[in-house]
Amino acid sequence: MEDNFVVEAGYTTRKAFRRWAGLTMICTGYLMASYMSNPMIFNNRDYTRPDFKPKAAMIKDDSMLHDPTAVRQMQVAYTDVEFDPVNKRKSSLYRLFFPQDANYDVIENPYSGTDPNASYNPADGSFPTINNSFADHKA
Repeated sequence: MEDNFVVEAGYTTRKAFRRWAGLTMICTGYLMASYMSNPMIFNNRDYTRPDFKPKAAMIKDDSMLHDPTAVRQMQVAYTDVEFDPVNKRKSSLYRLFFPQDANYDVIENPYSGTDPNASYNPADGSFPTINNSFADHKA
């Protein structure tokens, strides 16, 4: 141990502030968590029984799935229309040379009637987020 004391101005004050601020944050966090949570859940003896809970593999997690409209927009943007067997019969040349065998269904635009913030952007590959709160900050 050193024989010299720390004589820096404010050292003791900084040390005491850090100690009491940390202790205050821990106590305040515990009190807020106690106030905000429901303590009656742990009083229920059946709440913690493992046989009443499904295994994680049995539950389908839909929280990370994207919007089906945006997924369809992405699939249309990256499928090659000319080599796709479904859209091959919709081309104008196929309709001209093989009118009896052609497909005259209307080609549907997946972007029509959708919000631009909730649509897939094939130019930069951006996929819409759940809340789109960062869409206005893109460069």
